[in-house]
Amino acid sequence: MGDFMDEKEGRGIIESIKERKTKSGEKYLALTIDGERYSLWDKDYFNQIQEGDLVTYKWKQSGNFKKITEIERIENPELDLRERKLIRMGCLKYATELISGLNGFDVADRISYTIEAAQVFEKYVMALIEEAKEEEKAE
Repeated sequence: MGDFMDEKEGRGIIESIKERKTKSGEKYLALTIDGERYSLWDKDYFNQIQEGDLVTYKWKQSGNFKKITEIERIENPELDLRERKLIRMGCLKYATELISGLNGFDVADRISYTIEAAQVFEKYVMALIEEAKEEEKAE
């Protein structure tokens, strides 16, 4: 049996990412995916993944280590929906704080203004997220 066994495939959620260095100073990532530990050496992937991402990956056994050879983030509607809900709740919270300072408006008007402000905040935040995704793709 050689140093590398046949390549295997996996799919899971990245639970943790830790940057490590070898004794010679070479950087790599130590990933935990669904409770299993892997190393990632290809620097092209470093900025493409983050904790919480659902990924597909290929890996090879090298001695006692599992080395990822390819990794790709895949869309996870459940996680994306959760993220969207958190963004909406945050925007609503800040809109409520903003509108609470207005005097001379009845409750119905305050509610209407709060929802309108929250929607504006959400639109702004989502645009920032999309912009950041586009920048990542360009890198």
